[in-house]
Amino acid sequence: MDYQALVYSLSDRVGVVRLNRPEKMNSLNPQLLDELAAIAAAVDHDPEVSVLVITGTEKYFCAGADIGELAKIASPEGGFQFTRRFHHTFQRLGNLSIPVIAALSGYVLGGGFELAINCDLRYASESAVLGLPEVDLGVLPAATGTQKLPRLVGLGAGLELLLTGKRIDAKEALRIGLVNGVFPKETYMEEIMSIARAMAQKPRAALTANKRLATRGIDMPFEAASVYESTQFAAMCQTPDFQERIHRFLKR
Repeated sequence: MDYQALVYSLSDRVGVVRLNRPEKMNSLNPQLLDELAAIAAAVDHDPEVSVLVITGTEKYFCAGADIGELAKIASPEGGFQFTRRFHHTFQRLGNLSIPVIAALSGYVLGGGFELAINCDLRYASESAVLGLPEVDLGVLPAATGTQKLPRLVGLGAGLELLLTGKRIDAKEALRIGLVNGVFPKETYMEEIMSIARAMAQKPRAALTANKRLATRGIDMPFEAASVYESTQFAAMCQTPDFQERIHRFLKR
């Protein structure tokens, strides 16, 4: 596929998606959302990709939904369909069998914020500014923001961001558990790629199993989740990767 609103590259088993609408601060329009969904579908079936990183530019990870597209909404049905397009793309990313990392720098606002919280891990430059300003427009972050954020950082911290529309810096995002780490703006991408490359050296099946168990099991009753865990472990014990690595370990 010929991508126009993003740039994709692959190196050392790490796929990198760079949002590429600099004239619009990487805002999310239908084309970019469709291309992200297409990338997700492609890498999910590519055995050469073990980790996916999504990033933007130094000044803008993503400033949110394209305001021009928002202005076109003329009916409740139009508003519903507008949000469902976001949900479709973000669900494709969230359901990827491999880990997805958001590399955040500059403005991470609105729909861009929601894109980030639909990734598995988030690492930020110290320059990152994050927020959900939708309440100031008289609406809500309906691309999973009201649902994903409280589950990620807790109800109190989530409500504060939702109800005030305030922007927070990377340090505060780390404190509340919104991001997993913060790096200097000069080296943040190198640091994040180092994490991604190290992760990508792990057996792909093990990455998939760990992600699946953690993300699905968290919403299951504990006893059912523990049985699910044991079943998956039993299946993993039969994989060539496990057999090879356990024998290598014993030889050492």
